[in-house]
Amino acid sequence: YSQILSTSLDCDSIITLTLIVHPNVSIDILREICEGDSVTIGTQSFKETGNYTVKLLGSFRCDSTVNLSLTVHPPKSTQLERTICAGDSVMIGNQTFKEDGNYVVILNTSKGCDSTVFLTLNVNSTPVINASVDKSIVLPGEAVQLDVTASGSYSFNWTPAGAVSNPLIANPTAIVNTPTWFVVRASDITTECASVDSVFVD
Repeated sequence: YSQILSTSLDCDSIITLTLIVHPNVSIDILREICEGDSVTIGTQSFKETGNYTVKLLGSFRCDSTVNLSLTVHPPKSTQLERTICAGDSVMIGNQTFKEDGNYVVILNTSKGCDSTVFLTLNVNSTPVINASVDKSIVLPGEAVQLDVTASGSYSFNWTPAGAVSNPLIANPTAIVNTPTWFVVRASDITTECASVDSVFVD
């Protein structure tokens, strides 16, 4: 802008004005944080989920409005109870557990917040069994008596199944034509934990 004025001596005085108008600035911010953390804008800190408006002064003393949409993620807690057989394990994160007990594992959620797992682990013992045969050396076509001793209530499975009279009992008989390994698997009816033993007949 130019403005012509008169001085006190009636001379022209030309004033030239260069005017720059800076617009007010509005900024939208989306933030996600974990419980216990905060977001600071200007001199204000925010820790709870909500929508907030903060007025600031820009570098030219103009209003700067910040619109904050804040989501606060609470910590996650999970209760787990697992029952396994001796020799098996449970993995949580990068930790492996094999013994009876109560355990606490701290993990991170997909948002980077704490996820606490409370694990109660029960470990059942495996059956103690002993497979035996009445004769370890026989002639081709000769019968042998197989047996497995175990203390408790178990289901049994002998292999090779086709070589024994009944693969699902503790004491089947078998006809031996070639040297054979007879393998028995005993499973606890209640816990389903299992053990394996074997005998060789030549």
